[in-house]
Amino acid sequence: MSARQVTSAATVIARQIYTSTELMQLLNYLEECQRLLFSSKQSNQKVLENLPQTVADVVPATVASSTRLLDEWLKQLIQDLQRLPVATVTVAYVPTVSQSYELVKIIRSGFETDIVVELKTDMSMLAGARIELQNRRVENSLQSDITELFSERTNE
Repeated sequence: MSARQVTSAATVIARQIYTSTELMQLLNYLEECQRLLFSSKQSNQKVLENLPQTVADVVPATVASSTRLLDEWLKQLIQDLQRLPVATVTVAYVPTVSQSYELVKIIRSGFETDIVVELKTDMSMLAGARIELQNRRVENSLQSDITELFSERTNE
């Protein structure tokens, strides 16, 4: 099993994860599957059958037959998924599920890497969005526009 195999598997999985909530649920589930490998008499096949389809589709056949290799593969996958960058996106209202996915697609298109989005709501924003990722912040909100306008007027 190579680290490259696991990293490419993590990349495939990351493209199917949109929110930080989905990522945390998947990580918890993978950790539970990892515990099941050693804490019960379940076969590797049974553990593999219980994996989410997005993960089961990328498990190499050479790994699936060995409990030790499957454990190492899951451990490395969990580590790779934990390293995914998380962008915090704050919007003025609670978006619908379809709006959330559309927002994530738009944000992902501006980055060269797969990112996961943590959506937050701040009703004081009035309208617009604020995106924070790895020490970078982009704000395009009505609130920031008004603040900027008033600060320009007071500086005149």
